[in-house]
Amino acid sequence: DIAKQIIEADESSESDKLQKLIKTKYASKLQNEENVKKVFAALIRKGYNYSDVREALKAYSEELENSEEF
Repeated sequence: DIAKQIIEADESSESDKLQKLIKTKYASKLQNEENVKKVFAALIRKGYNYSDVREALKAYSEELENSEEF
């Protein structure tokens, strides 16, 4: 049980780190589809999990869409 809790805590922190990295370093580069692919590849090369990167970019995109509605 303890190992499972540690793994879950570590996964959430990795996700948080990834979200923060996208917002701080890569946000200005996510203006078009070609650059999104480049950012995706860069994050994969940094060692992030494919599905985590995909979800983080999707969440960032949805966040931008929601902020533009207001």
